[in-house]
Amino acid sequence: MEILIERTKCHNNILQKHPLKNIVLLIFPTDIPICLVLSFVFGVVLYRVSIKAAISSTRTPEFVRRYSPHVASITGAIINLIVIIALSSLYERLAIWLTDYEIHRTEKDYENALTLKMFLFQFVNFYASIFYIAFIKPWFTNPPGVENYKIGKYKTEECEASGCLAELSIQLLVILVGKQVINNLFEIGMVKFWTFFRKILIHRNAFKQMRYRRHHTLHWYSKRPQEEDFMLERWTTTTLFYEYLELIIQYGFVTMFLVAFP
Repeated sequence: MEILIERTKCHNNILQKHPLKNIVLLIFPTDIPICLVLSFVFGVVLYRVSIKAAISSTRTPEFVRRYSPHVASITGAIINLIVIIALSSLYERLAIWLTDYEIHRTEKDYENALTLKMFLFQFVNFYASIFYIAFIKPWFTNPPGVENYKIGKYKTEECEASGCLAELSIQLLVILVGKQVINNLFEIGMVKFWTFFRKILIHRNAFKQMRYRRHHTLHWYSKRPQEEDFMLERWTTTTLFYEYLELIIQYGFVTMFLVAFP
């Protein structure tokens, strides 16, 4: 038997009535976050093109000129990783905010809607640049000896003579390794910080309590079970959600782009 838990905290101040039909609509601009991700991807593409053009037009050493595509790919991938990490927290807050305003009746409906938005936003956030390099960029690259496509008087971004596989491998390497390192640092560092902060609060309160009782000798304060539990991480309904989200994103990298980064 399934138990449905009704939600008590709902926001209903964005309900709008249709001007022509006698119905109430809920309008959520989910296309804005997706367009934001695509705009950042376009910005990284412009950065790579600018770096290649700057290296080719200036008096740079032959070594730098020879490896200018790799320099542009590595620095562009690092910038893209920073944007991905920044937008991840932004989209998390946005998904929660949109789901709160959808006025779901039960907790199950709320969690299902939140899961859908989180996976949609994070999928576009992590995979937009990789899909561009793997599937879109090769379309605008002609074989060697044939002039590439032009949009007006501007030439489109092209792959190397060997294809986009090397650039795709660099992008995957930076995103996979960088995301894992940053997430582990945040998870371990934040847990250590909050545990240390809670211990300071408990010992400070214990010291005040002993001074209040006018103890002449300072002894080690024995914590009660509820105080031990206070130092643990808070358990919420979305505690394991982010672990599953990270696993699915990594599994998508492994299954779809195994050839580029074995």
